[in-house]
Amino acid sequence: MNGSSLAQIVAIEFDTRKSYPEDLDHNHVGLDINSINSRVQYSLTRVGVNLTSGFGTIVHVEYNVQLKTLKVFVLDISNNPLLADVMLGSFFGAGSSEDLYFSSSHPLISENLDLSVYLPEKIYVGFSGSTSNYTQLNCVRAWRFSGTEKRKKSEPLWIWILAPLAVVLGIGSFIYWKRKSEKQKLEDAHQISIEEAIQSSSTVPRKFKLKELTKATNNFSAKNKLGKGGFGTVYKGMIKIKKLQ
Repeated sequence: MNGSSLAQIVAIEFDTRKSYPEDLDHNHVGLDINSINSRVQYSLTRVGVNLTSGFGTIVHVEYNVQLKTLKVFVLDISNNPLLADVMLGSFFGAGSSEDLYFSSSHPLISENLDLSVYLPEKIYVGFSGSTSNYTQLNCVRAWRFSGTEKRKKSEPLWIWILAPLAVVLGIGSFIYWKRKSEKQKLEDAHQISIEEAIQSSSTVPRKFKLKELTKATNNFSAKNKLGKGGFGTVYKGMIKIKKLQ
């Protein structure tokens, strides 16, 4: 899959052998994207770093997601044991010496690069090595990976406007419904009171059961029909009433 976009690999390579004729030399750092053919290279011999010397080397890779820039710093600490102790201490969280040092240094590689074009949303970060037909011992004494948390997408302005408005309208609707419900209860209670007052009056009209009216009108016979008005049909009927002494 060398050279294919399906590889989805972005790597910082450290070559002690030329992988192909276009490599600068046997001692360089390069930026590889989906291929072993480096997009950009820098000879470490120019800065006094020898990858095969057996001495320590510190590498700092920095990516700025806002500026979409990738920077690679390489530092030879073989002749400065004090600096080595300080820098390695920062790897284990003892301080920010590494960040302060490299922030004022000049990167060997500085490339405009949008990683989202070449990598998926979820990736693996790690190390890989190959010696081809040669024998070589590579040792990673310490390493650290850090990054900023993914920012949440800012909500559209209309949500901040409509959300409070919806809350206010909801509260207003609830209050209106509550008051209307209470008013209806009072009106119903008042009507019941009037009905009870009428029933308790001595002059209240008598109520008849449907069974009594059916018998009195001979099952609502047409012979007993008196007429028809806006409130329905009117029938004549005879009801026996007991006289009270």
